Amino acid sequence: MYPTDRFKTPHNSYKGRILSIAALLVAYISVGLLSGCSSEKFLHEGETVLSDVKLTTQQKGFSPNDYRNYVRQQPNAKWFSLVKVPLGIYCMSKADSVKGNKGFSKVLRNIGEAPVIYDTLLTRYSQLSLEGAMNSQGWLHADVDTTITRKGHKTKVQYNLKPNGRFYISHLSRSFDDFGIQRAYAADSANTLLRRGMPLDLNRLSSERDRVIKALQEQGYYFLNKEFITFDIDTLAGSLAARVNMRFQMPANADSLRAYIPQRYRKVNVYEDALAANGIYRDSTEYRGLFFKYASKRQLNKRVFVYHVGPRPDSLYRESQLQTTYARLNSLPVINYTNIRIHPVADRHDLVDCDIHVHRNKTHSIGLEVEGTNTAGDFGAALALTYSNRNIFNGSEMLTLKVRGAYEAITGLEGYSNQNYLEWSAEAGLRFSTLLLPFVKIDQKRKLQAASEAKLMYDMQDRPEFHRRVLTGAWSYSWNNVNNTRLKHRFDLLSVNYVYMPWISDTFRQDYLEGDDPYYSVLRYSYDNLFIVKTGYGFTYNSLRNAASQPTGLYQTNGFQIKVNVEFAGNVLSGIFKALGKKRGDDGSYDLFGIAYSQYAKFDFDYAKSIAFNENNSLAFHAALGIGIP
Repeated sequence: MYPTDRFKTPHNSYKGRILSIAALLVAYISVGLLSGCSSEKFLHEGETVLSDVKLTTQQKGFSPNDYRNYVRQQPNAKWFSLVKVPLGIYCMSKADSVKGNKGFSKVLRNIGEAPVIYDTLLTRYSQLSLEGAMNSQGWLHADVDTTITRKGHKTKVQYNLKPNGRFYISHLSRSFDDFGIQRAYAADSANTLLRRGMPLDLNRLSSERDRVIKALQEQGYYFLNKEFITFDIDTLAGSLAARVNMRFQMPANADSLRAYIPQRYRKVNVYEDALAANGIYRDSTEYRGLFFKYASKRQLNKRVFVYHVGPRPDSLYRESQLQTTYARLNSLPVINYTNIRIHPVADRHDLVDCDIHVHRNKTHSIGLEVEGTNTAGDFGAALALTYSNRNIFNGSEMLTLKVRGAYEAITGLEGYSNQNYLEWSAEAGLRFSTLLLPFVKIDQKRKLQAASEAKLMYDMQDRPEFHRRVLTGAWSYSWNNVNNTRLKHRFDLLSVNYVYMPWISDTFRQDYLEGDDPYYSVLRYSYDNLFIVKTGYGFTYNSLRNAASQPTGLYQTNGFQIKVNVEFAGNVLSGIFKALGKKRGDDGSYDLFGIAYSQYAKFDFDYAKSIAFNENNSLAFHAALGIGIP
């Protein structure tokens, strides 16, 4: 929405309110109708609809809803936990299986949800699944009773969970069949998930096994897996105490010559192409510890791999380093996907070779976007053409060029000669997949996941009220340490914004920009010529270790996020002008190219915290603070 949309005639404002109220009434009526639709017409003889599932317990301090995921059959979904709207939409279709899959009935079925037919077998599976889930969390004598209530064509199922007593770990021990493994485990034992007195949670035991193997793989033990660790659990009759021993022992199918030896890289090979025909590569070169092989002409600068590949000859194998290499290479625009293979060296039990195969994306791409717009009832259209080059300088640099045109027929404006809106814009962006800063060594860049980005945009708007020209340019950096993705930095080295108003209509100027009405005092500055040269820095800290992989972001977790930004504009220019002895204008400010440039300092702080109660409910807190000094 453009700034002038709010100043249209009151008629349009009242019209919008009426339409909003009407839409709300239609929604309420629709919900009422949908909730009244019956699903009985879709049932065959002897079938019923699963209308409700409840989990109950008589034991205090035990939450049965924590186990709802183990129920194999759930009733139809409810909106706002009140009305089964998707089921209601489906029930509006025709019951006949042939006619229901045609025309409007087919549309209703596609966007709706079919009634859930009650299945006795799934109820039994759910009962066993609930008991198994409670057993795995230490409730070894758990039991589940089911109560089935049928009324008409609907069936309700109630699962009564009886946890009984929960077992706990009274004695915890560990045994190893190799002293080197025992010593390597001891170096990381402070991070153990197990302790005496905790509940006998089989899921926690499994997590501890995963953690131990991962920690050992970080110390070079490539050939270890979860089969090396088992747990011996002894319980005593008449007691809830359990003795647990974590046993580390080599399985029968393991490589006994290599399993207990930390592995180092002998050679790291990079294949830029897919596998060559007959395995023949015509070009092989070595650069900074990496050995490059090509089946065709080299298209990527070797420095790209030096910055983004972690393994090096004679370095210790680390699983996290390998996964980081996957992620960093796959994030490059020119690379489609990556395969990394580890091969043992035939005559050495402590060495492996690493082969990295990258498969390139298409270098060039063109996109066309067609839009239909509706701004407060004014219809228009827009067309955008985009060109991308993913490897403009052979370093996986991403060049993006975009041209956009838009037209809109504006109505309801009185006192303006032209009733149309026209916009043309062009923008260019260039993104480098590294930190382009002097005095930053290659070894330091390898530790960073970084990007340097340049942007330039020109926008021309011709409205009935005014004509505006906007020129924007920026150069910025973003980075984070590959071993600490929680903390991300952004540095806007230079950002320039130039706004020029070549023409403002007399009607608009008289109605909104002239006079003493304080209501429009801030608005007037939005239609002045403007020049801003600013620099800023900001960081974001997310307490979640893998924030990017969370499907719901921060929410539905017990995490928090902090954002801090600092921005300065005009201070460098002001210092230069003072040093040059330039005089201020009549309004007390300096000007550049005849335009008074902005000068300010700004700071803002943002904090968000989420508390997850269960898989469906969470509570979020958000606080923000900011200050600007002109």
